[in-house]
Parts: sequence; C-alpha cells; structure tokens
Amino acid sequence: MFLELLCERIGQQLHDRSKNLESLVESIRADPTAVGMHALTLQNIDCIAQSLSEIGRALGSADPETFCRHSSLEQIRLLAMPEFKRVTLNDKARQTDCVKSAALGQELIARGELDIESRS
Repeated sequence: MFLELLCERIGQQLHDRSKNLESLVESIRADPTAVGMHALTLQNIDCIAQSLSEIGRALGSADPETFCRHSSLEQIRLLAMPEFKRVTLNDKARQTDCVKSAALGQELIARGELDIESRS
C-alpha cells in the first residue's frame, strides 16, 4: 500500500514539474530572439517535460507495465521490455526520437528552411 501511494505521489510530482518546464519554455518562446538563439535547447527541454509527464503517468497508473507498453514515447515503452535490464545503450542510441527531431529542426533553421515563430 505504501509503495503504491509513494509511486502515485512521485508520479504527480513529476507531472507537475513537467508542467513547470512547459511554462518556462512557453515564456521563452515569447521572445523570437531567444527562440532563434536557443531553439534546440528549448526543444530538448520540451522533450524532457514530455518524458517526465509520461513517467509520472506511468507511476500513477493502476497497471504501470501495461501503461509503459502502450506509451507513445519509445523510451517509456522500452521500460516494459523484459530484456530492458540487460540492454546497454551507447551515447548515440540514447538519443530519443524527440532529440533527433530537435537536431533536424536546428539544421533546417541554420539552412534557412524553417522559421520559428512565437506562439503568443
């Protein structure tokens, strides 16, 4: 019982922190100059926020294993794999799809093929 309550509370804390990060990113996105200078960093922070929220939801779930298996985030789905404990990932393999997308976005911005506009 204690473990379930602890997981639920930790999950809520992670979810709350992800919302804090999302708010921080949105406030920085209000400044187009800051976005241009820090687009990749902002995308990485957004990825972190998504991961924290999903981990929080998994911890608070009645069935965390099933939740993880059906997560939209690959790194969360991997947590439910039986062989997960035996997998050793190198630095390149640790990059999530989101981080790879952020890098591609930064490359397109540098080439002038993508404009980042404020969402405000």
